[in-house]
Amino acid sequence: MTISWTTFTLDSDPTVWGRSKSKLQVGADAKIETKSYYKDDDYELYSYHAVVSGLTANTEYFYKVRNADHKHFQSGVSSFTTARAAGDDSPFTIAVYGDLGADDNSVATNKYVNTLVDEVDFVYHLGDVSYADNSFLTAENVFGFYYEQVYNKFMNSMTNVMRQMAYMTDYSNALINAYFTNREYGNFGDQLAWLEADLKAADANRDQVPWLIVGMHRPMYTIRSCSADGVLNNDYEALNVQEAFEELFIKYNVDLVLQVHVHAYERHYPTANSSAVTDGVSEDGTSYTNPKGTGVRDFRVCGGSRGFVQVRESAVAGLVGADGQHALRDQ
Repeated sequence: MTISWTTFTLDSDPTVWGRSKSKLQVGADAKIETKSYYKDDDYELYSYHAVVSGLTANTEYFYKVRNADHKHFQSGVSSFTTARAAGDDSPFTIAVYGDLGADDNSVATNKYVNTLVDEVDFVYHLGDVSYADNSFLTAENVFGFYYEQVYNKFMNSMTNVMRQMAYMTDYSNALINAYFTNREYGNFGDQLAWLEADLKAADANRDQVPWLIVGMHRPMYTIRSCSADGVLNNDYEALNVQEAFEELFIKYNVDLVLQVHVHAYERHYPTANSSAVTDGVSEDGTSYTNPKGTGVRDFRVCGGSRGFVQVRESAVAGLVGADGQHALRDQ
């Protein structure tokens, strides 16, 4: 786990204290590096990255950061829970979202998500962090409560991956692969080569990690990339994304694709080459068992008259369950 924090004054001896909520002690196994990413005529920011090793899977740890000699230079106590070990087949819950907004359509979703606080194992964010701008909070009053209680915890949860545009992680019995669709697709850069190598290795390891999930920002399919007569178009660059990635998804049997960007909730039938694949789909359309196409379930995705959009709503969220029978079920 990487814990990161920032100060205005250089801390000559930063430390991480942790393990037990009732008794925090200095973490001797934490390797800390100091970086300066920003400096102007008025101030300089110093960032500290502590890599803590030797942690147990699926365990809650408590910690704070402070100067080794001056305890009045310290943070409050925070906590994190480590990921489940690869191959763990016990149930877990992920909250997936993107394009976080503050308009009317977000109200019902936010109320619902707040009821899941004690049920969600982790949050999977797929891009465009917020559209609130300064309507809620300005830079002058961000420090203090909002930084310590909200922003600090949120950003720290992403420190292991946020320096890379693309990444993968094992969590329990699923492998989650996230890659960049805002710009780097096509026959350039190293993302496609990395993605294929990662998908190939994951597909060969199904006994250990049976679920292969891909997340991206721009959608491969969405009803907003379909004209009124059902012809696909390149709105939202959907055709570009399809051309770059869909063949790899089919080749390596990706189970589930999560997409955002379109500001609506859509759920698709298993889809391959712009058509619904109905093998393994229940009569009521709520269960997909070992489908031959990719199960595209989106917080935005696609359809039109081609028939691969099952549900589209603008102001709701949805639930899907994945089980040991290699099935996806609407909940």
